[in-house]
Amino acid sequence: MQMTRRSAARLSSLAVLSFALAGCNHTESGPGGTFSPSGQSGTAVATLTTPKNATLTVTEPQFYAQLQNYVPNTPPQTFAPVGQAAGRLVLQQLMQNLIVEGLAQDQGVAPTDAEVNAQFNNIKLIQNARNIKPFEQALSEAGLSQQLFEDLQIKPQLSQLKLLTKGVTITDAEIQSYYNVNKDKQFTKPARVHIKRIVVATLPEAQAITKEIAGGKTFESEVSKTLDKATPDGDVNQWVPLDNPDPRMASLTQPIKAAAVGTVAAPITIPGANGQNSYWVVKVVERKDKETPALADVKELIRANLLQQKAAENPTAQQDLQKQLRDFQPQLKIVTQSPQYQIIATELMHPQPSAASTGGPTAPGIPGGPR
Repeated sequence: MQMTRRSAARLSSLAVLSFALAGCNHTESGPGGTFSPSGQSGTAVATLTTPKNATLTVTEPQFYAQLQNYVPNTPPQTFAPVGQAAGRLVLQQLMQNLIVEGLAQDQGVAPTDAEVNAQFNNIKLIQNARNIKPFEQALSEAGLSQQLFEDLQIKPQLSQLKLLTKGVTITDAEIQSYYNVNKDKQFTKPARVHIKRIVVATLPEAQAITKEIAGGKTFESEVSKTLDKATPDGDVNQWVPLDNPDPRMASLTQPIKAAAVGTVAAPITIPGANGQNSYWVVKVVERKDKETPALADVKELIRANLLQQKAAENPTAQQDLQKQLRDFQPQLKIVTQSPQYQIIATELMHPQPSAASTGGPTAPGIPGGPR
């Protein structure tokens, strides 16, 4: 089987969570059966059994969580209704993930609960360093629990990483060296602020709003005037660094540095790409000083980074893994709850020969592969 480029792109980064909510919380139905989101964690949409009798499942909560967050790159090339087309693509992706997890189990390198939890904490550490909103809240707003996120993202990624780096160890000396070299650039959080903003088209408008707030009105009473309708409350979810060396940031950061927490900075001119400036009225909500985490706080994150580097530097291991997966698939038993999706299982159990073996282009990467 050739894993799809879309699957590889979706699972390529352990550090970034980016979901576009489709609001897809309806019943997925069609000839041969119906799925309904019962919420029962034990209800299987698809079941995969490996040669060593490991059983893995795609549950209804997993299927609907992934379907809810599914955004196609292009319109489905099928005559099936859009909901059914999305369901097929999502289920295929989830079953491809199970194949990787199943191979890891049969080879004795499946990620442990401790490793999965450590990787969740790595992602949480990165996300919380960038974003105001706590990572758990972002997951909840995407319709995901920690368990679902681990099942859908972390377990297949770690399974692949452990297959690619089987027999590879990362020493404490390597971790210490990486930390020493990258401590300031990669791990240190700069002095930063959390802001809210009102965006207007002219400087006089910004000056008038600033004057109204200085006269006793609240920022919140004026925020409805913003042109940024994507954030009607004006809240900027990412931390704004105050010591960015880029001179283009100075027009934003200098007025903010001069404003106390809870107050509004002087109107800020933001140059536009088309030469059309916009003007911000900025309220400083919170300020944090520069922080450098101790090695112990980022040790597992460094270990994961080094493993990914070693996997990316070993193309032979990646090619070998693709071959192992193709050889593994015909040995699997895959069953879907709904007969309309059994064709996906059949195709996965009978993969096409690789492009490399027929002299064609190299097969696309497998899900979650290092880039």
